[in-house]
Amino acid sequence: MARLLRMPEVAANTLEATLSEWLLAEDAEFADGDAIATVETDKAAVEVPAEGAGVLVRTLVGPGTTVAVGAPMALIAAPGETVADVDATLAELGGTAA
Repeated sequence: MARLLRMPEVAANTLEATLSEWLLAEDAEFADGDAIATVETDKAAVEVPAEGAGVLVRTLVGPGTTVAVGAPMALIAAPGETVADVDATLAELGGTAA
């Protein structure tokens, strides 16, 4: 089932981080633990690892965007899953650009 990739809490008490870059293109497959994106705070740059295998269906924020912890950054799907209507799926999941 498709789900949202949300901005992780990169460091204790961090309320937001900046998306530095997407390490994968849309429609790219990834394995559990693969780095999906790089995010930065004032103190560190951190890779965001995948929590399971999947496909990066759509990015919701671009590089250089500051994103609140917990806010949606991308839509990801299970390996082999087809998301017929990405916009409808995002609306259903509450995914909007941060």
